[in-house]
Amino acid sequence: MRSIRGTLTASLVAGGLLASLGAGIAFHAEATSALETQFDETLVTRARALAALLEEEGGKVGFEFVPAAWPEYMGGEAPEYFQIRIEARDLVLRSPTLRVGERPGDLPRGVAPDGSPRPSDLRFPDGRAGRTLGLEVVVPRDGDEDDGPSGAPGGPDALDGAAAGDVVPARRPRTVALVLVARSREELDRTLAALRHALLAAGGILGAAALVVVALAVRRGLRPLAAFGEEVARIDASTLSRRISDDDLPAELVPTAAKLNELLERLEAAFERERRVTGNVAHELRTPIAELRAAVDVARRWPDDVALKDAAVDAADAVSIRMRELVCGLLRLARITSGEAAVGREEVAVRALVDELWSGFAPVAASRGLRLDHRTPDALRLVTDRTLVAVAFTNLLDNAVRFAERGSALVCAAAEGRDGRIRWSLENRTDALSPDDVGHLAEPFWQKDGARTERDPAGLGLTLVRSVATALGGEVSFTVNGTFRVVLVLPQRT
Repeated sequence: MRSIRGTLTASLVAGGLLASLGAGIAFHAEATSALETQFDETLVTRARALAALLEEEGGKVGFEFVPAAWPEYMGGEAPEYFQIRIEARDLVLRSPTLRVGERPGDLPRGVAPDGSPRPSDLRFPDGRAGRTLGLEVVVPRDGDEDDGPSGAPGGPDALDGAAAGDVVPARRPRTVALVLVARSREELDRTLAALRHALLAAGGILGAAALVVVALAVRRGLRPLAAFGEEVARIDASTLSRRISDDDLPAELVPTAAKLNELLERLEAAFERERRVTGNVAHELRTPIAELRAAVDVARRWPDDVALKDAAVDAADAVSIRMRELVCGLLRLARITSGEAAVGREEVAVRALVDELWSGFAPVAASRGLRLDHRTPDALRLVTDRTLVAVAFTNLLDNAVRFAERGSALVCAAAEGRDGRIRWSLENRTDALSPDDVGHLAEPFWQKDGARTERDPAGLGLTLVRSVATALGGEVSFTVNGTFRVVLVLPQRT
């Protein structure tokens, strides 16, 4: 598995070494060029000095060479070489060091076609590495100090007084000499080698230092990332409400922290929806399961009573159908809340739906002496999601049957308002609630007392009703004043 720290360290060290290598190569090339240029300038100086010893007098070229003044051309441990070629006179002058045995040696022609010096490397007869260049010079004549640039006696001004028809002496061509010098470059090579060794040593030290510095810098730079990872690792399913603070985070991690916080919010909402669905399913199925068990108990207790057994089977079948609708409604609510499904559009006869749902509560209501005073017009229609509305009506009817005073009436009414919305209400007398309880009625698992009573529901019914109202774009309200009244306002979905 790749490591960010290792990748950064390797990349930075490699980048630093490559930059150092490039700088070292450039420095070495520049230093080599400067040293060779200096070396070549020395050769040019020596060639000019030798050229100054040439002089033409009476048509003959003389070379005033004094061996004692030029010991480097006579031999020794580090001899140097020169060769002067006067091509017009087929004359070649060589230093004694160029003579190997009886046959004299020659230096290569170190002059460019345009006459400028062209340095070149060579190997001397004794095996040493050397460098040579040539210089083309005009051999001065005796008395050149009185001649002008044209070469005529007296200079160019001497021709101004010549009369027409006078005979002007023809200028004699000047003698050109090619002066070649060569010297050992071993000292230059030793200097360049020492420079290379110094650069390599500096590069090694720089590489080691860069590795240490980069490793420490990367470790320090990634420390906030490690702390960030530890903070994220402390968040689990039980602490989804925690958020990552960006107060001390580097700027590069702030967007990541913001995205993680958004993810935590979505996860928290998803977990909350899951808990709600689980609680809603448990709450909604508790009563049908009890009714189903009661039907089974009746069938088992009187197995020979065919009529009673058939009635128990019919009741169990009705309860199972109701359970299926409840589960489907809860799952649909969860999908709508999470955005996975859209709210349905179906025309619902409000009175017929309430009557259908009330039939499931009729046995329990009869055992407590309760009756339904249904005042909803038969013609009232609501275009909405029938499954979700059935879930809300079922919970409200169940709540009324459980909390209403014995022998009282449950008043149910519905009407369409001027804004086109349906206002559906249900009220019953109760002594279990007070006006102070209104703010807590829709809280999940709220209970009035410290311990539950036999009639106390699971505490999710009214919370579920509010969720359904929100999903349908409506609202729900509760009032308590000797009677408990709930008003569910639902819009027509067009």
